[in-house]
Amino acid sequence: MIRLAILSGTVALALIVAWQLGYFELSRREHLIAIIRRAEGTAWAAPLYVTSYTLVVALGLPATPFSILGGALFGTAGGLILAWTGAMIGTIAAHTLARSIGKGALHCLLGRHRLLRKLRDRADVRTLIRLRVLPLAPFGVLDYVAGLAGVSLRTLLFATAIGIVPGTAAYTYAGDR
Repeated sequence: MIRLAILSGTVALALIVAWQLGYFELSRREHLIAIIRRAEGTAWAAPLYVTSYTLVVALGLPATPFSILGGALFGTAGGLILAWTGAMIGTIAAHTLARSIGKGALHCLLGRHRLLRKLRDRADVRTLIRLRVLPLAPFGVLDYVAGLAGVSLRTLLFATAIGIVPGTAAYTYAGDR
């Protein structure tokens, strides 16, 4: 139970910090453009972007703004590759966190929930690709739910690798424009 509280507290803290830093505020357009122009072409921009994207996904925050930012900083192709890399690493981190920290605590709290069992039993690559292509929930949420449900990391990674390309490409293209 303590592990679940730590995980929930970490996500809540990340949301509060992101909100305080203006992550959810799109009204600061000029400020954002100035930051992007300063960051373009610096050696640390790509590793920092991938690390940030990974953290956003691992904490269950919306990744769409970061995909758009990737397009603005690195162009459509570069932004897509870097966003895809961050998403894959974030998927591994979120799934691993869910399996190691949350599964035991959630099992004690909910028992064997039928929805988690259904997801585990029906979580083939095609189903997970559909869940990735359709923006039904924030990106990281599916990683956590899949980890809690017992979906294999290999299956989730394969589906993620394919399923995020269309949406991420569209967002990085929008950021590039």
